[in-house]
Amino acid sequence: MDLMTACPADMTGDCVHTCVATADCPCGLKCDVAMNACVQCLSSADCPQSFTVCSGDRCVSPPDLNMFWSTTPCDVARQNCCNANKCTAVGETVSGVDNYSVSAATCIPSSGVGGEGDACTRTSAGHDDCASGLFCTTLGDPKLTDLHCRRLCLQSSIQSNQGCGASTSCFALMEVNVFPRVSVCLPGCRMFGNDCPAGQDCSLVLNNFLYGNLLCRSIGTTPIGGACKSSLECVAGAQCLGVCRLLCDATHPCPSPLTCDSSFLGHCY
Repeated sequence: MDLMTACPADMTGDCVHTCVATADCPCGLKCDVAMNACVQCLSSADCPQSFTVCSGDRCVSPPDLNMFWSTTPCDVARQNCCNANKCTAVGETVSGVDNYSVSAATCIPSSGVGGEGDACTRTSAGHDDCASGLFCTTLGDPKLTDLHCRRLCLQSSIQSNQGCGASTSCFALMEVNVFPRVSVCLPGCRMFGNDCPAGQDCSLVLNNFLYGNLLCRSIGTTPIGGACKSSLECVAGAQCLGVCRLLCDATHPCPSPLTCDSSFLGHCY
């Protein structure tokens, strides 16, 4: 490929930008890792990744094949889309709980102005009235009912807050066990702490793939030992594991004759 003829009009000099990944490149360019240089693709033959095609001037994965972060066409943290588009998580909501089967981060038209924490509306996952870098979701709402704009982030491990504030952490939206994963920043809390407002309690909220974060939730009425489908149903100090189980740790032991199982957050059985 001729680097000079592939240069976009807004670049200067010899038009060669060094890179180790496409995220290092200016908008509209891909990283040729063999050359450590940012270039435009002229045809799909220029795209080195598996299952990628040249769309316009960029190597992207078709939506039905785009299953892993390494082939997603944009970066939710850098917001490196062209033409004022926004990079956001797209996918289908999963029935019952506001979690998502998210397989890609994709550039889509952006007209939203909603700020972080603002109420929002959406037509589907990612297609909402939040500003670039934000995602409309009920996640983080104590009752998982009200939609708010949450900041997108990249989860580099099961528990991380990369791209989030000190009091928030990344909650995974992607279903694949590959890092980094597209996530949203949600306000966290400490079990047995006093981080949650009155009428709320701190417990583990799981996504559909059994990864979760400690989040403030509304307090339910189902007693310890009662059948449940969500921790939202349980009384304070409990976690739903088919039934509401009392939370425990080294400084909050279980009442006799129950035992504290610390393998999964910490619950009495």
